[in-house]
Amino acid sequence: MPGWMLTLTTLLLSTPGVNKGVKTQSSTPFSNRFTIFQLYFTPSARNPADAPSRVLSDKDCKLSASAWSKVQQAFGPHTIDLMSLDSNVQFNEKGVPLRHFTPFYTPMSSGINVFAQVISRDENAYVFPPFVMMGPLLKFLLQARIPSPHVFEELNAVRGQKPYERQKTALEVELSGFLASLPFAKTLKSATAHDTIKFLVWKDKSGRTKVHTVTCSHMGQGQGSSCKCPCRLAEGTVDSLIGKLRAIFISAGMGDVWDDNLGTGNPASHRSVKAYLQAVKEEQARARVRPKKATPLFLDKLQQISQFIVSSMRKLDNSPMDLYLLGRDLCFFSVDFFAGDRSSDLGRTLGKELLYFPDKSGILFNHTFGKTLGGDALKTFSIRRCENLDICPVYNFERYMSIC
Repeated sequence: MPGWMLTLTTLLLSTPGVNKGVKTQSSTPFSNRFTIFQLYFTPSARNPADAPSRVLSDKDCKLSASAWSKVQQAFGPHTIDLMSLDSNVQFNEKGVPLRHFTPFYTPMSSGINVFAQVISRDENAYVFPPFVMMGPLLKFLLQARIPSPHVFEELNAVRGQKPYERQKTALEVELSGFLASLPFAKTLKSATAHDTIKFLVWKDKSGRTKVHTVTCSHMGQGQGSSCKCPCRLAEGTVDSLIGKLRAIFISAGMGDVWDDNLGTGNPASHRSVKAYLQAVKEEQARARVRPKKATPLFLDKLQQISQFIVSSMRKLDNSPMDLYLLGRDLCFFSVDFFAGDRSSDLGRTLGKELLYFPDKSGILFNHTFGKTLGGDALKTFSIRRCENLDICPVYNFERYMSIC
């Protein structure tokens, strides 16, 4: 066959010798007008050069087009993608890729590493981060005060439903008002350990624990005594208040500890505040103040409560709401008694966390959230039927469900 014939069977571009030979062949003058290349097909699985293209990476994952459309309708239009690649960046309503930050340089990148960027508050940012980056990214956005209402308002709403968070918020308002009323008005940022102790002493006015003097004839008695001995906050209450105050100052950006050398930090962590708590404990111990404990509920009392509720449910003039409340209370008391679970945790039970035994002789509970559970642990327990229908937890649960 006239002319040159170059057969390419394998081309290893990473091999300097082969690469140089190909360049020599391409620069050789040809006597004929045409150059003929004979190509052979090599399956991708047998070609080492194709290996990188066969590797799947979660860096390329993104929302589907339909999901992204719903996000845009609910929270858009978005103006920037905080973490993406050129290959998985989302598009605006005109089909143009959003400006985006990448982990390394790419042709379409608006910047490298979102944590090194200054993001304008006018941006409506979108981000689909790797799971392990969610915490650092949220912290970065909070510190930069980037408005993310659709995320943070929902998170804060869920968090604010907890009793502890509500108590802490109320205490923060009270503390801010107290600091503002001082002769030299202060704020959380300027508060000292001495101010914190002043606030705790001021809070003592609402205490209900009698602290008797050594000479008092009522020493060792409870609140019912008629003496003029002062009422204080119980030591457990003071300890809880100090913990909440420490958390309030941490939220204000004052850290967790107090630095004596610099005179800055968390005033609730100062040694003088700890000394105040120790003094309260010693004073109440000398006064023979005994911490309150919950009164145990025994089976005979549960029987009486259940019989009273059942008799109330049989009244003819009960409204649907009355029946609902009575059935709910009867179910809650009986299930809580036999389960031995925290009442607050039991109140958070969802229907999908319950499962009947195969023969319906009992119910299995699978708690995933509560006071001591945060979603990374499970608490499983069961209740069984008993012959006494007034206190039977399974029967009362079924009665409650039928009322609902």
